[in-house]
Amino acid sequence: MPCHKCGHLLILYDNEEICPKCNELAVLDSETAMKVGTRLVELSTRVFNEELRKWERDSLLGNIAAKRELMSRRYFNEHSLLNVGRLAALTLLIRRVTEFSNFRGKIPRQPGEIDKLLEIFESVKEFESILLKLRSGYNNIPYLNKFNETSFTFEEAKRTFLVGANETYINLEKTFASHNIFPEKIAEQRFVEFKQVNQNEPEKRDYELLTPQEFIKRNYEILNQIFVLFHRDRLYAECFDLEYFQEIISEPRELLEFISTFTLFEDNTQTICPTQDFIKRASNSWN
Repeated sequence: MPCHKCGHLLILYDNEEICPKCNELAVLDSETAMKVGTRLVELSTRVFNEELRKWERDSLLGNIAAKRELMSRRYFNEHSLLNVGRLAALTLLIRRVTEFSNFRGKIPRQPGEIDKLLEIFESVKEFESILLKLRSGYNNIPYLNKFNETSFTFEEAKRTFLVGANETYINLEKTFASHNIFPEKIAEQRFVEFKQVNQNEPEKRDYELLTPQEFIKRNYEILNQIFVLFHRDRLYAECFDLEYFQEIISEPRELLEFISTFTLFEDNTQTICPTQDFIKRASNSWN
Protein backbone atom coordinates (compact mmCIF):
# COMPACT_ATOMS: atom_id res chain seq x y z
CA MET A 1 0.00 0.00 0.00
CA PRO A 2 1.27 3.56 -0.71
CA CYS A 3 2.19 5.85 2.17
CA HIS A 4 -0.97 6.63 4.17
CA LYS A 5 0.24 10.22 4.76
CA CYS A 6 1.30 11.39 1.28
CA GLY A 7 0.42 8.54 -1.09
CA HIS A 8 4.05 8.09 -2.26
CA LEU A 9 5.28 4.65 -3.37
CA LEU A 10 7.02 2.84 -0.50
CA ILE A 11 10.54 1.47 -0.91
CA LEU A 12 12.47 -1.24 0.92
CA TYR A 13 15.19 0.41 3.03
CA ASP A 14 17.15 -1.48 5.70
CA ASN A 15 14.62 -4.34 5.27
CA GLU A 16 11.70 -2.05 6.13
CA GLU A 17 9.04 -0.57 3.86
CA ILE A 18 9.33 3.20 4.25
CA CYS A 19 8.17 6.33 2.46
CA PRO A 20 11.20 8.14 0.94
CA LYS A 21 9.30 11.45 0.85
CA CYS A 22 8.20 11.46 4.50
CA ASN A 23 11.65 10.22 5.58
CA GLU A 24 13.39 12.83 3.42
CA LEU A 25 15.50 10.35 1.47
CA ALA A 26 17.25 11.55 -1.67
CA VAL A 27 16.03 9.21 -4.44
CA LEU A 28 17.08 9.39 -8.09
CA ASP A 29 14.45 10.24 -10.67
CA SER A 30 13.77 7.48 -13.19
CA GLU A 31 15.86 9.00 -16.01
CA THR A 32 18.96 9.48 -13.83
CA ALA A 33 18.46 6.05 -12.26
CA MET A 34 18.50 4.47 -15.74
CA LYS A 35 21.77 6.28 -16.55
CA VAL A 36 23.31 5.08 -13.28
CA GLY A 37 22.10 1.52 -13.89
CA THR A 38 23.50 1.57 -17.42
CA ARG A 39 26.91 2.75 -16.21
CA LEU A 40 27.03 0.05 -13.53
CA VAL A 41 26.43 -2.55 -16.25
CA GLU A 42 29.15 -1.00 -18.42
CA LEU A 43 31.70 -0.92 -15.57
CA SER A 44 31.05 -4.51 -14.50
CA THR A 45 31.06 -5.77 -18.11
CA ARG A 46 34.46 -4.14 -18.66
CA VAL A 47 35.91 -6.02 -15.66
CA PHE A 48 34.30 -9.26 -16.87
CA ASN A 49 35.71 -8.91 -20.40
CA GLU A 50 39.22 -8.37 -19.03
CA GLU A 51 38.95 -11.57 -16.97
CA LEU A 52 37.37 -13.52 -19.84
CA ARG A 53 40.30 -12.76 -22.17
CA LYS A 54 42.62 -14.71 -19.87
CA TRP A 55 41.00 -18.09 -20.64
CA GLU A 56 41.04 -20.58 -23.51
CA ARG A 57 37.49 -20.84 -24.81
CA ASP A 58 36.80 -24.56 -25.29
CA SER A 59 38.34 -25.64 -21.97
CA LEU A 60 36.48 -22.85 -20.21
CA LEU A 61 33.16 -23.94 -21.76
CA GLY A 62 33.76 -27.52 -20.60
CA ASN A 63 34.43 -26.39 -17.02
CA ILE A 64 31.35 -24.15 -16.89
CA ALA A 65 29.10 -26.86 -18.36
CA ALA A 66 30.44 -29.36 -15.80
CA LYS A 67 29.69 -26.95 -12.94
CA ARG A 68 26.12 -26.49 -14.14
CA GLU A 69 25.61 -30.24 -14.59
CA LEU A 70 26.90 -31.06 -11.09
CA MET A 71 24.75 -28.35 -9.56
CA SER A 72 21.61 -29.64 -11.28
CA ARG A 73 22.31 -33.27 -10.37
CA ARG A 74 22.89 -32.37 -6.73
CA TYR A 75 19.49 -30.68 -6.59
CA PHE A 76 17.63 -33.68 -8.01
CA ASN A 77 19.69 -36.39 -6.27
CA GLU A 78 20.27 -34.91 -2.81
CA HIS A 79 17.05 -32.94 -2.28
CA SER A 80 18.94 -29.69 -1.72
CA LEU A 81 18.17 -26.03 -2.31
CA LEU A 82 18.58 -24.83 -5.89
CA ASN A 83 20.31 -21.49 -6.33
CA VAL A 84 18.50 -20.43 -9.49
CA GLY A 85 20.53 -17.23 -9.72
CA ARG A 86 23.70 -19.32 -9.98
CA LEU A 87 22.02 -21.68 -12.46
CA ALA A 88 21.03 -18.70 -14.63
CA ALA A 89 24.53 -17.24 -14.37
CA LEU A 90 26.13 -20.49 -15.53
CA THR A 91 23.67 -20.80 -18.42
CA LEU A 92 24.18 -17.22 -19.58
CA LEU A 93 27.94 -17.48 -19.08
CA ILE A 94 28.07 -20.45 -21.47
CA ARG A 95 26.27 -18.37 -24.09
CA ARG A 96 28.46 -15.31 -23.62
CA VAL A 97 31.72 -17.25 -23.59
CA THR A 98 30.67 -18.81 -26.90
CA GLU A 99 29.95 -15.38 -28.36
CA PHE A 100 32.86 -13.32 -27.03
CA SER A 101 35.76 -15.53 -25.94
CA ASN A 102 38.65 -16.80 -28.09
CA PHE A 103 40.83 -19.85 -28.54
CA ARG A 104 43.87 -18.43 -26.74
CA GLY A 105 44.56 -18.14 -23.05
CA LYS A 106 44.98 -20.24 -19.91
CA ILE A 107 43.48 -23.71 -19.67
CA PRO A 108 41.65 -24.20 -16.32
CA ARG A 109 42.94 -27.38 -14.67
CA GLN A 110 41.40 -27.12 -11.19
CA PRO A 111 37.65 -26.82 -10.37
CA GLY A 112 38.07 -23.57 -8.43
CA GLU A 113 40.18 -21.75 -11.00
CA ILE A 114 37.25 -20.13 -12.83
CA ASP A 115 35.34 -19.17 -9.66
CA LYS A 116 36.59 -15.59 -9.95
CA LEU A 117 35.23 -15.35 -13.52
CA LEU A 118 31.88 -16.71 -12.39
CA GLU A 119 31.78 -14.30 -9.44
CA ILE A 120 32.48 -11.31 -11.73
CA PHE A 121 29.86 -12.48 -14.21
CA GLU A 122 27.27 -12.82 -11.45
CA SER A 123 27.95 -9.13 -10.67
CA VAL A 124 27.32 -8.28 -14.33
CA LYS A 125 24.08 -10.28 -14.25
CA GLU A 126 23.00 -8.59 -11.02
CA PHE A 127 23.55 -5.11 -12.46
CA GLU A 128 21.72 -6.10 -15.66
CA SER A 129 18.84 -7.33 -13.51
CA ILE A 130 18.83 -4.04 -11.57
CA LEU A 131 18.65 -2.12 -14.86
CA LEU A 132 15.70 -4.22 -16.00
CA LYS A 133 13.91 -3.64 -12.70
CA LEU A 134 14.54 0.10 -12.95
CA ARG A 135 13.05 0.08 -16.44
CA SER A 136 10.04 -1.90 -15.19
CA GLY A 137 9.51 0.39 -12.19
CA TYR A 138 10.40 -2.29 -9.62
CA ASN A 139 13.58 -0.67 -8.20
CA ASN A 140 14.55 2.76 -6.85
CA ILE A 141 17.99 4.18 -6.09
CA PRO A 142 18.47 6.37 -2.98
CA TYR A 143 21.81 8.21 -3.04
CA LEU A 144 24.03 9.47 -0.23
CA ASN A 145 26.55 11.76 -1.97
CA LYS A 146 26.86 14.00 -4.99
CA PHE A 147 28.14 12.22 -8.12
CA ASN A 148 28.79 12.54 -11.84
CA GLU A 149 26.37 10.19 -13.61
CA THR A 150 28.72 9.62 -16.57
CA SER A 151 32.07 9.15 -14.83
CA PHE A 152 31.62 7.66 -11.34
CA THR A 153 33.77 4.64 -10.46
CA PHE A 154 32.84 1.39 -8.74
CA GLU A 155 34.32 2.62 -5.48
CA GLU A 156 32.28 5.82 -5.69
CA ALA A 157 29.16 3.80 -6.50
CA LYS A 158 29.61 1.70 -3.34
CA ARG A 159 29.72 4.85 -1.21
CA THR A 160 26.91 6.62 -3.04
CA PHE A 161 24.06 4.34 -4.15
CA LEU A 162 21.61 2.06 -2.34
CA VAL A 163 19.59 0.00 -4.80
CA GLY A 164 16.29 -1.19 -3.35
CA ALA A 165 12.99 -2.71 -4.36
CA ASN A 166 9.75 -0.78 -4.03
CA GLU A 167 6.32 -2.01 -2.98
CA THR A 168 5.46 -3.02 -6.58
CA TYR A 169 8.27 -5.59 -6.61
CA ILE A 170 7.54 -6.64 -3.03
CA ASN A 171 4.06 -7.68 -4.20
CA LEU A 172 5.66 -9.60 -7.07
CA GLU A 173 7.90 -11.42 -4.58
CA LYS A 174 4.73 -12.62 -2.84
CA THR A 175 3.74 -14.27 -6.11
CA PHE A 176 7.14 -15.97 -6.25
CA ALA A 177 6.64 -17.13 -2.66
CA SER A 178 3.38 -18.83 -3.66
CA HIS A 179 5.55 -20.99 -5.96
CA ASN A 180 8.11 -21.67 -3.20
CA ILE A 181 10.63 -19.26 -4.73
CA PHE A 182 12.35 -17.13 -2.09
CA PRO A 183 15.41 -14.90 -1.58
CA GLU A 184 18.39 -16.96 -0.41
CA LYS A 185 18.14 -16.35 3.37
CA ILE A 186 14.39 -17.01 3.49
CA ALA A 187 14.82 -20.11 1.30
CA GLU A 188 17.43 -21.54 3.69
CA GLN A 189 15.09 -20.90 6.63
CA ARG A 190 12.13 -22.55 4.89
CA PHE A 191 14.27 -25.52 3.88
CA VAL A 192 15.36 -26.13 7.49
CA GLU A 193 11.70 -25.99 8.56
CA PHE A 194 10.75 -28.41 5.77
CA LYS A 195 13.44 -30.92 6.82
CA GLN A 196 12.24 -30.77 10.42
CA VAL A 197 8.69 -31.63 9.36
CA ASN A 198 9.82 -34.25 6.83
CA GLN A 199 12.59 -36.01 8.70
CA ASN A 200 12.46 -39.22 6.68
CA GLU A 201 15.02 -39.48 3.89
CA PRO A 202 13.55 -38.84 0.44
CA GLU A 203 12.84 -42.00 -1.50
CA LYS A 204 15.86 -43.06 -3.56
CA ARG A 205 14.96 -44.28 -7.01
CA ASP A 206 17.06 -46.36 -9.35
CA TYR A 207 17.97 -44.73 -12.64
CA GLU A 208 15.23 -45.06 -15.20
CA LEU A 209 14.59 -43.53 -18.58
CA LEU A 210 11.35 -41.54 -18.54
CA THR A 211 9.30 -40.20 -21.41
CA PRO A 212 8.90 -36.38 -21.42
CA GLN A 213 5.29 -36.81 -20.25
CA GLU A 214 6.30 -39.08 -17.35
CA PHE A 215 9.17 -36.77 -16.35
CA ILE A 216 6.87 -33.72 -16.29
CA LYS A 217 4.23 -35.57 -14.28
CA ARG A 218 6.71 -36.80 -11.70
CA ASN A 219 8.58 -33.49 -11.34
CA TYR A 220 5.75 -31.05 -12.05
CA GLU A 221 6.13 -28.96 -8.90
CA ILE A 222 9.87 -28.46 -9.42
CA LEU A 223 9.47 -27.71 -13.13
CA ASN A 224 6.67 -25.24 -12.42
CA GLN A 225 8.90 -23.32 -10.00
CA ILE A 226 11.71 -23.11 -12.55
CA PHE A 227 9.28 -22.19 -15.35
CA VAL A 228 7.83 -19.31 -13.32
CA LEU A 229 11.23 -17.99 -12.31
CA PHE A 230 12.72 -18.08 -15.78
CA HIS A 231 9.87 -15.91 -17.03
CA ARG A 232 10.68 -13.26 -14.45
CA ASP A 233 12.37 -10.86 -16.86
CA ARG A 234 14.25 -10.68 -20.16
CA LEU A 235 17.57 -11.60 -18.55
CA TYR A 236 16.25 -14.91 -17.23
CA ALA A 237 14.28 -15.53 -20.42
CA GLU A 238 17.55 -15.28 -22.35
CA CYS A 239 18.72 -18.48 -20.64
CA PHE A 240 16.27 -20.62 -22.55
CA ASP A 241 15.57 -18.75 -25.80
CA LEU A 242 12.00 -17.76 -25.01
CA GLU A 243 11.66 -15.50 -28.07
CA TYR A 244 8.54 -17.43 -29.09
CA PHE A 245 6.63 -15.27 -26.57
CA GLN A 246 7.58 -12.01 -28.29
CA GLU A 247 4.53 -11.98 -30.55
CA ILE A 248 2.26 -12.31 -27.51
CA ILE A 249 3.91 -10.35 -24.71
CA SER A 250 6.59 -7.67 -24.59
CA GLU A 251 8.00 -8.61 -21.18
CA PRO A 252 8.21 -12.15 -19.70
CA ARG A 253 7.07 -10.79 -16.32
CA GLU A 254 3.63 -10.19 -17.88
CA LEU A 255 3.14 -13.95 -17.99
CA LEU A 256 3.84 -14.20 -14.26
CA GLU A 257 1.42 -11.35 -13.58
CA PHE A 258 -1.22 -13.21 -15.64
CA ILE A 259 -0.62 -16.40 -13.62
CA SER A 260 -1.05 -14.44 -10.37
CA THR A 261 -4.66 -13.59 -11.34
CA PHE A 262 -5.62 -17.23 -10.71
CA THR A 263 -6.31 -18.62 -7.26
CA LEU A 264 -3.84 -21.49 -6.93
CA PHE A 265 -5.14 -22.93 -3.65
CA GLU A 266 -8.36 -22.65 -1.69
CA ASP A 267 -8.68 -24.30 1.76
CA ASN A 268 -5.40 -26.18 1.06
CA THR A 269 -6.91 -27.63 -2.12
CA GLN A 270 -5.35 -26.93 -5.50
CA THR A 271 -7.82 -25.27 -7.84
CA ILE A 272 -8.43 -25.76 -11.57
CA CYS A 273 -9.58 -23.38 -14.28
CA PRO A 274 -12.02 -24.46 -17.02
CA THR A 275 -10.49 -24.14 -20.50
CA GLN A 276 -13.07 -21.61 -21.73
CA ASP A 277 -12.48 -19.40 -18.70
CA PHE A 278 -8.72 -19.59 -19.27
CA ILE A 279 -9.10 -18.62 -22.96
CA LYS A 280 -11.34 -15.69 -22.01
CA ARG A 281 -8.85 -14.38 -19.45
CA ALA A 282 -5.91 -14.81 -21.84
CA SER A 283 -7.82 -13.00 -24.58
CA ASN A 284 -8.57 -10.10 -22.24
CA SER A 285 -4.88 -9.89 -21.24
CA TRP A 286 -3.31 -10.11 -24.71
CA ASN A 287 -6.11 -9.38 -27.18
